[in-house]
Amino acid sequence: MSGGAASARAGAIGGGVPLPLAAGLVLGAAVLGLLATSEAGTPSEPVALLGIPFLGIVAWMLATSRKALALAILLLYLGLLDGVLKLSVPAGNELPGLGRDALLYAVAIGMLVRTAVRREPLEAPPLTAWVIAWLAVVLVQLLNPDNWSTLHSVASLRQHLEFVPLFFIAYSIMRTKRRLRVFMILLLLIAAVNGAVSLVQFNLSPEQLANWGPGYSDLIEGGQQAPRTAVNNEGEQRTRPMGLGSDMGFGGTLGAIAIPAAFALLIAGSAGWRRFLPVAILAAGALVAVATSQSRSNVVAAVVALIAFAALATASRQGMKVLAAVVVLGLVGVFTLGQIDGGGAFDRYGSIAPNRLVDTTIDARDGTYNSIGQYLTAFPLGAGIGTVGPAAGVIDPPPRKYLDAESQITFLIIEVGIPGLLVLLAFHFRLAGLVVSRIRKLPSGEVRLLLAGLAAPLFALLSLWIVGVNTTSTPNAPYLWFMAGTLSYWLCGPGRKAAPTEATAHRA
Repeated sequence: MSGGAASARAGAIGGGVPLPLAAGLVLGAAVLGLLATSEAGTPSEPVALLGIPFLGIVAWMLATSRKALALAILLLYLGLLDGVLKLSVPAGNELPGLGRDALLYAVAIGMLVRTAVRREPLEAPPLTAWVIAWLAVVLVQLLNPDNWSTLHSVASLRQHLEFVPLFFIAYSIMRTKRRLRVFMILLLLIAAVNGAVSLVQFNLSPEQLANWGPGYSDLIEGGQQAPRTAVNNEGEQRTRPMGLGSDMGFGGTLGAIAIPAAFALLIAGSAGWRRFLPVAILAAGALVAVATSQSRSNVVAAVVALIAFAALATASRQGMKVLAAVVVLGLVGVFTLGQIDGGGAFDRYGSIAPNRLVDTTIDARDGTYNSIGQYLTAFPLGAGIGTVGPAAGVIDPPPRKYLDAESQITFLIIEVGIPGLLVLLAFHFRLAGLVVSRIRKLPSGEVRLLLAGLAAPLFALLSLWIVGVNTTSTPNAPYLWFMAGTLSYWLCGPGRKAAPTEATAHRA
């Protein structure tokens, strides 16, 4: 996508289908085919098969001037392949996990090199000060006397900083309505493919899913953590699907993030059957991902995201369109969920009915809430970086500390202390404030709707601070930084005054 009508044609197949979307369809079909044709439902060895082609892709992403296409490939990799590769090897093997970093930093370094070669000034996004503050509170943790070892501490920076470059990448690239639409289509596509895989896993026994690979076996059997299974009211043990992610609930989280995008795409621009049918099908897949995830927090997040989108879109003077979309996609949802044979697997969702949600949350996280006050006193400057979270088991792991990191709040206190907690919480609220106050003031109605669909999951992520961690793993962490960079351009940067054409983004 290098600019003008010529680049728009170059970025499409036959002048119609965007290359990122075509790549997503091919990759999604390949992943489903891999799972469908494998013996006994067990994926083959994708790590070995993808090794050499992967290195070629990294090299291309580093050298290409088509950074929007490179970003699309990165997003497809994160949503469709990253988790599968990680679970195809025994637990503790970090090599597949580094693949996404190779792609991400190839895009970032390539953009920096291209800017240097052209001798263009680096443009700092308007919200860069918040990012610098976050980098500072994380890096200063290397001086924490409670750290285990220098090697482990340096390696532990990754879980906090890995996806920060997406903030700057998104600011530089997501500058047109077309790119916003293509991103949302890709997001829906990824969520739908995860929904299809999640549905397959939903209907497998724990033993059958454990046969998919070493990582799957470790999750199901609880090799390093609690088993990823649930027991229904009849005492039957059911799987908690991970879709194409590396842990349970991945597909459902993607679905919760993607559902507002479906509403935005359906409402924005000119509607018609040609647009409605693909969006409705993909939305149904995203809904399946949420319903089969066996994660109550994903269901709550999806509801919060929908409410946030409805509020933002209504404030943007699109109330009747929102109502029509709710009715249409609601009917699609009722039909879709009616086709799923729950077999008692949806029993756990009864505990988050409106009249039981607060009590369920308190019962599930009562110990975590009690820990907040204790940790604020005991670890005001952090308990040592890499003490909890994914980094706790990486290079030269420390002796395990049995600390409660089951919420974003306790996790941040342990890892980066009160300063880190305040910086990240304030950054979230700053983004939320910008979304509420500025989206409705944008001159383009279509951009208002697209940004409402993009930003609505932010409020869902905020609602999950008390029940989980959003900043260390996919898909929440990359989405947060990507969304922040995009909102920085449209709500604080040049995007506030005009809806630029494709030609304005030629330098991306």
